Order: sequence, then structure tokens, then C-alpha cells
Amino acid sequence: MPEASMPNKRCFVNSCNAVGGPVLAFRSSFSQSAPDFSGDVTARLILAANRDEVYSRPSKAADFWGSNNEILSGLDLEEGKEGGSWLGISKRGKLAALTNYLEARQNPDAQGRGFLVSNYLTDNLDSLAYLRKVSSEAHLYNGFNLLTADFSLSDKSN
Repeated sequence: MPEASMPNKRCFVNSCNAVGGPVLAFRSSFSQSAPDFSGDVTARLILAANRDEVYSRPSKAADFWGSNNEILSGLDLEEGKEGGSWLGISKRGKLAALTNYLEARQNPDAQGRGFLVSNYLTDNLDSLAYLRKVSSEAHLYNGFNLLTADFSLSDKSN
């Protein structure tokens, strides 16, 4: 099971191929063992997401990627959308999750929504600035819900 060191946290990922999505669990301890969800849950946050509304889309299971392997997520392998993701976290403490929603009319020329996650995880913008940027570009994508968070300990105010 891949494990990522986070500032004062541990991130455990369990790639669930049956539903196609990873599960992220954050613990406050530096335990080297995987979380045990059968009894006392010590995780502060458990986040799970399905891969897509189309389970047959090719994807890569959750693993580390990016510069210095600092990002942990699954990746879309569909032609034209390679590199997008639906749930991921970086060692810098950035987290993003995406859900799609079907609209009556899908735009076949829309940009891949998975890039909203991948771009946030690789970008230097904080969560609020990134969401403002996405808000101004939302018309380029089919329907989606995007969750971003920044768990870094540094003060980002300027």
C-alpha cells in the first residue's frame, strides 16, 4: 500500500479496483502500519471516490507521480485525457477530489475534468486562488463538483 509523508500526518491509500477509486485516510500519528478500519477508527479524514461513471475507462491505480514523486493519485489513461485524476494528494499537503455530474447535453469538445485535480496538485496556487481561476473557466468543462484543500503548515498570506 503506498504511503506518503505529510506534515505531521500520514496518508494511506488503498486502491479499490472494484469501484475504481482510491481511499485516502489521514492519521495524526507517525505509525508505520496501515489503518485498521475494523475497530476504532483513528483517521481524521477518510475520503473515497469512484473512478468515473464509466468503469471501463482505462486508468492507472493510485501511485506516486510528478516532480520528485510528490503526488499520490490514480491517473486517467483515456486518449486525450491522459494525466487527469479524480482524487489525489501531494506531499505539500494539497488535496483535490472531483465528481462529475451528467448534464442533459454533454459537450463532446469540453476539456477533461480530471485536469482540474491534476492541475491543482501541481500548481503553486492556494486553494482559494485556484477555485477562483476554475470558476472563471468552468464553461470549458462538462458538469463537475471540485473539492480542494491545503493542509500545509506554512502561512500563505501575503
